[in-house]
Amino acid sequence: MFYAITKNELYTGKTLKDINKKLNAILDVNEFRRLGNNYIINLTDDDINFIQDTKKMSKIMVQNLFKKSDSTSWLIYIIIGLQLILLLKG
Repeated sequence: MFYAITKNELYTGKTLKDINKKLNAILDVNEFRRLGNNYIINLTDDDINFIQDTKKMSKIMVQNLFKKSDSTSWLIYIIIGLQLILLLKG
């Protein structure tokens, strides 16, 4: 079990993925202290803000990798229009 202790609440999850979903963050197993079969982390408000910001920043980087460019779609429309004009003229 994974436990995240904050000032206001105790978050529990069977897996690290559950804790990350509940906190809306990205945590690593190495950040937790292991007590038997359990993993425990104590977080302050600043820690929570930091790990949530790192998740947001990693999402931005991934989104920029797969960002669709609008200029290529306009170029394709122009080429199709020119070919249609050439087809009708010829």
